Amino acid sequence: MKVQFLNSFEKDLNNVPLPVRHKVVELVGRIEAAVSIRQIEQVKKLRGYKNAYRIRIGKFRLGLLARGDLVQFVHLLDRKNIYRVFP
Repeated sequence: MKVQFLNSFEKDLNNVPLPVRHKVVELVGRIEAAVSIRQIEQVKKLRGYKNAYRIRIGKFRLGLLARGDLVQFVHLLDRKNIYRVFP
């Protein structure tokens, strides 16, 4: 799959601890190797949205938008704040 990082995600990535960043790098590799968004572990579809998904990384949540073979990384925020701005 193709991966695209939005500016909001890059800003959020700078504000998370280093171990979380390492997990995100590993996750990006798994997403690029996957054929479908459903093949990725721990991906949950958000109710009420066609293309919005989230992945849990400790107390952080990674907000994704998936359209065809393109996955956009939108936000990486604390679990308390992610749903205020995503999707």
